[in-house]
Amino acid sequence: MMTTDSRTEQFLTWLGLKWEYVNDVTFYQLVNGWETNNLGRSKDRVDSAVKEYKALMESGSPAPAPMIWFDPKLDAFVVLDGVQRLLAEKDCGSTSFSAYVVKTTSRKAVKKVRVASNPRLQGGHQDNPEWTLCNIVRELTDSGCSTKEIAALCGWAPSVVADKQAVQKTQRLITECGGPEDFPDTILRVFGQHVREVDFQVAAAPVKEFCVLIKQTQFSAEDAEPWIEAFFDVPRSSRGKLHDRFKKELKAFEENPEIQLRIQDPKRHRKAQLTPDGRLNKAISGCLTTVRRINKKHEIIYDNITEHCRTLNEIKKILKMIEAYSRKGK
Repeated sequence: MMTTDSRTEQFLTWLGLKWEYVNDVTFYQLVNGWETNNLGRSKDRVDSAVKEYKALMESGSPAPAPMIWFDPKLDAFVVLDGVQRLLAEKDCGSTSFSAYVVKTTSRKAVKKVRVASNPRLQGGHQDNPEWTLCNIVRELTDSGCSTKEIAALCGWAPSVVADKQAVQKTQRLITECGGPEDFPDTILRVFGQHVREVDFQVAAAPVKEFCVLIKQTQFSAEDAEPWIEAFFDVPRSSRGKLHDRFKKELKAFEENPEIQLRIQDPKRHRKAQLTPDGRLNKAISGCLTTVRRINKKHEIIYDNITEHCRTLNEIKKILKMIEAYSRKGK
């Protein structure tokens, strides 16, 4: 049993789409595989939702009618929203149903309805909000929607959408060169600050290996940042030499003692207290990362440069002392 729904009508009107409410659409008129092609959900079929709708229908409570669109290329109706309701209707033994038929020639508009109708209409059995954000941003960006367009559609801040677009672009670059497919957003944001598309085009092999090692070592974003910045901090004036530069950086990274320890046992090393050498390397690498960033952005330091240089000289003196007694202790 299906019925009209004011929320559906308001949503389609807000999108500027025309529609027609029709009865007696048969399941045979739907595109083949409609049950397993649900772009708006992480799972095509949600058994708890189907069971709930079926129970309501059998008790005499009709469900909101689904939205469908006739695809002239497929010569069949595509389900835009309402897969769970249609599955319940079919399980009840129905051969036809009522529906909102969306009238449009814009495939971008169709995609908007497919991926955003469920969260916008606030139906039951919602997906994880993070999955919803990732799915909508990916699908609509690929369909040519702008950041502001996606943000307005779902009520998100444009900055949230832009951030997700940026991390998805970085992940795509890494995946396409053969790197890991499931970096967390925190790591992808760090990569995004330092990589350039030319790196993946010219030096795919060493860049891929570096990404694999970053994943393998299980660095946190904070700990990974100095390594990522140092690796990608190479001159890009000559594309011809870029591959060799990254190859050299990869070799240095692989041979670093801390990286070798993490590769051998990343979980244990991550939890274990750092060695004196590890603590020193982390502190100095952090300092180098900071001064490189300040210099790269030409930020002005008004005071304390002289004092910072004195501190640096003091560090050099103490490092010489550490070097001397460390040699004796070998």
